[in-house]
Amino acid sequence: MNRAVRYALRLAAIGAAVVLLPAVLRPGEAPRTPYLSALSDLAPGSAVAAVNKCPNRGCSGSKCVVQHGFSCTTDGTTCTQMRCFG
Repeated sequence: MNRAVRYALRLAAIGAAVVLLPAVLRPGEAPRTPYLSALSDLAPGSAVAAVNKCPNRGCSGSKCVVQHGFSCTTDGTTCTQMRCFG
């Protein structure tokens, strides 16, 4: 077989695989029940939604007190605080 024809066939096979791959790997159809909202397809998944786990506690002397944007730990004598990001 001619070298150009072999390369063309390889390219066609790779192109077909690239085109068919998303169809094979896409997630299944969501179940349709009367309990789902019409907008439920538009909502972000739980992995996308950010969760704020900042306890909003900062140091005041050797104690943790309410302070927005901080996280603190204390052993009774020493207080250490860190800034919460996000």
